Amino acid sequence: MEHQPVWMNNTINYRTVIPRIRDVGFRGPIICELQGNDIDQCIKHVLEAKELITFLWNRDDEIPLDIKPWRILEYIRKLEKK
Repeated sequence: MEHQPVWMNNTINYRTVIPRIRDVGFRGPIICELQGNDIDQCIKHVLEAKELITFLWNRDDEIPLDIKPWRILEYIRKLEKK
């Protein structure tokens, strides 16, 4: 698959990348590729990316460092339900 939703990514380790760019003082936009078969699916994936990136920016210490990248959003949602 060429363009994957952020939560499905198995190449970029957002768990370490997002906190790192925050810690070095990055204040620019974070741009993600989109994937979707229609506008509704694209919007869903944009909102999931925002949820994942925002959580990692603000609360990365609540997520294990060794978590698989494609499991991060699932883990975040379990934390949010508590």
